[in-house]
Amino acid sequence: MNSPFIVKLHYSFQTSKKLFFVMEFVKGGELYFHLKKANKFSEEATIFYAAEIILALEYLHKNKIIYRYS
Repeated sequence: MNSPFIVKLHYSFQTSKKLFFVMEFVKGGELYFHLKKANKFSEEATIFYAAEIILALEYLHKNKIIYRYS
């Protein structure tokens, strides 16, 4: 995957009780952290984050990772 809207997975492993993902570091944190901190996004921030999510889903769809069924 090579999209600026998808965090890269470098490695994964598991123990008998847990699954671990080693992912690239992304400065700025998770979307949930920012939503919890702001309590509510402005309309502009909502449009911005929604657009990034749509672009990530579109990229996955074009690469046959996810599909939309009608």
